[in-house]
Amino acid sequence: MKNNTSKYFKYAIGEIVLVVIGILIALSINNWNQNRLDKIKSEEYHQRIVEDLDQFNTILYKESKRALQVNKYLHATVQILKGKELTKKNKDTLDFALNNYLKW
Repeated sequence: MKNNTSKYFKYAIGEIVLVVIGILIALSINNWNQNRLDKIKSEEYHQRIVEDLDQFNTILYKESKRALQVNKYLHATVQILKGKELTKKNKDTLDFALNNYLKW
């Protein structure tokens, strides 16, 4: 009887060890998969941020260019209003501004 009991305890301990090892392997696989999914999501967020910054830079560049043109037009207009003689560069700028205004 004692021999059967010790075999049963050895068998039960072996089963417990196998179950614990199986649980640890399952947790390890789950953590690995979760880290993989998190990395994919992080890369997607990074790509979206880069695209948004690129769009913002494009818009900012266009607006800066437009503001610079308006500044040139205003400078030429102020010189005319002050009665000063226009330089060739300012005259060309004013002509360009007036042509664009008339086209609109």
